[in-house]
Amino acid sequence: MNVVTYKDAGNVQDPSEADQVMWGQVSADSGLRLMAYDVPSNLPWDRGENAFFVSVRGDSAAEITEYWGKLAEGATVRQHLGPAQWAPLYGMLRDRYGVTWVLDVVSEYNGCSAEARVAGHPPPGPHPPDRPQAPDAGRQDSPVSGHTPVLDTRALNRATLARQLLLDRADLPVADAVAHLGGMQAQEPQEPFVGLWSRLRAFEPTALSDQLTGRHLVRTHLMRRTVHLVTAADVLAWRARHDTMLRQKVLGTYRSELRDVDLDQLAAAGREVMADGEPRSMGELARAVAGRLPGPGPRPLGEMLVAALIPMAQLPPRGLWRTKAGVRYLPLSRWLGREIDPPSPHASDPVGQALVRRYLAAFGPAASADLRAWCGLAGLPAAVAAVREELVAFRDERGRELLDLPDAPRPDPGTPAPVRFLPAFDNAVLGYHDRGRIIDDAHRGLSVTGARVVLVDGRAAATWSVEAGTVTVTPLRRLSRADRRAVTEEGRALASFLSDQDSDRVRVAASPEG
Repeated sequence: MNVVTYKDAGNVQDPSEADQVMWGQVSADSGLRLMAYDVPSNLPWDRGENAFFVSVRGDSAAEITEYWGKLAEGATVRQHLGPAQWAPLYGMLRDRYGVTWVLDVVSEYNGCSAEARVAGHPPPGPHPPDRPQAPDAGRQDSPVSGHTPVLDTRALNRATLARQLLLDRADLPVADAVAHLGGMQAQEPQEPFVGLWSRLRAFEPTALSDQLTGRHLVRTHLMRRTVHLVTAADVLAWRARHDTMLRQKVLGTYRSELRDVDLDQLAAAGREVMADGEPRSMGELARAVAGRLPGPGPRPLGEMLVAALIPMAQLPPRGLWRTKAGVRYLPLSRWLGREIDPPSPHASDPVGQALVRRYLAAFGPAASADLRAWCGLAGLPAAVAAVREELVAFRDERGRELLDLPDAPRPDPGTPAPVRFLPAFDNAVLGYHDRGRIIDDAHRGLSVTGARVVLVDGRAAATWSVEAGTVTVTPLRRLSRADRRAVTEEGRALASFLSDQDSDRVRVAASPEG
C-alpha cells in the first residue's frame, strides 16, 4: 500500500486537510490496483457521482491516443487529452455508457510505473487548473512539466554513439574505457577486443589481456546474468545489488529442478568446496557438491552456484587475446583479495543510484525500461527518485520520458557518424529496451542471436563475419558507393587487426534487392 497526503506533496490548500489522502494505492499480487483520494473541500462532490473511475495507463502516446479516440465517441470530456505536470499525456472522460475513464502515459522515471508503485503519483480523477501537483512538478527540468524537449531518433542515435565512444575513438586506458561503458558483455571471450578496437585509438590487444591477468578487469556473471567484463572496483561494489536478480534468473530456467533445494545450504556447500583455493570448472564444482547434497543433476546446481550463489571470477587464460580456454572459476574474494561490498541497508539504494548515473553516462538519454534492459534489475525506483534532482528530462517521439545527466554529450543530430564494426552482443545495442535508436525493428532479432553488426551513419546496416583472415560484410539494406567505400576501408583495418597485420582482405556482398 502507498499513500501520499496533501502535506507530503506540498500542496496544502486547507490546513485541516493536510493529512488527507492526495493519492493512495493498494496493490494485489494478482496485479489488481485500487487507487483512491480524498476530494478537497474546495471541489464539488456528490456521493455516487463519479464514485469510481477506470484507469488505463499505457507505455506510449500512440497507444493512449488510440484508446482515447475510441472512447471519445459520444463521450463527455472532463479533461482533454494532453501533456500534464505528472504525465506525458493525461485525459479524463465519461463514455456514452456513463463510465468514467482516466487515461495517461506512464511516466517511467518518476516512480509511477506499475512496477514501481511508489508514492508521488497524483490521484487519478478530475481536478481544476490548480490541481494538486506531484512532489516533483514545477521544477524547471522536471520531465512532467509539459514543456519537455523532444529528441528524435537521430538525436538519440548521436547521443548513444558519443556515450559509447563510437562517434570518435577515445584516448583512454583500457580499464577506464571499460569503466566508462559500465562493463562489456563478454560471454564470447574474444568479442571485447573488437569492441575496444572500435572505440579506442591505438588499441593494443595485449593491454586488455594484461588487465585481466593483473586482476584489474574481471570476467563474471553480472548484468542480465550474462558474463560481463568489468573493473574489479565495479564488480566488488555492484555484485551484491545483483544477487536477487541472478538467483531469479537461474530459477527461471531450473525452477522445477531446484524446487526442493535449500539455496543457503547449497551456497554453504559450494563455498566449502571452493575454500581450498583451487580453480574449478562448473561441472567439477557441481559434482563435488552433488555428492554432499543429493538432489538434481549437476547442471542446475552448477549454474546456480557459479552464476548466482557464489560471486565468481572466470579466470585467465579464458578471455585472453587469441587464446582458447575452458571456463574455470574462483570466488571473487579469493581472486581479488577481498569480499564484495555488503548490501546497503539504506532505503535510498546508494548502489542503485550509482548504477543509474553510470548507465546514463554511457547510454543516456534513456527511459527506465532501457535501464532495466541493461542491468536486469527491476527494483530501482528509489534510486531514481534519489538522483532525480540531478537529472534533466526529455521525451522521445513516442512520448516516453527520458532522463539524462545535465552535462553529458548530446551532439547535433547532423554530426557525421563514421562506419563502426560492433562485436557480437554489444551493449550499444543490447543496453536498451527500445533499440530503435540504433537498429531497425525488422533487424532487432539480430541483436540477440549473436550477429555482429556494422554501423553506417550510426545505424545497423550490415552484418559481418571473419574467416581465414577475410572480413565478409553482408548488407541489410542498399549501401551507396560512398558507404561501400567507407565500409571497405574500415573492414580492411579490422581484418588487419584481427590477423595481427597478416591480412587486410575484405569482401562486401551485394546489397539486398529493393
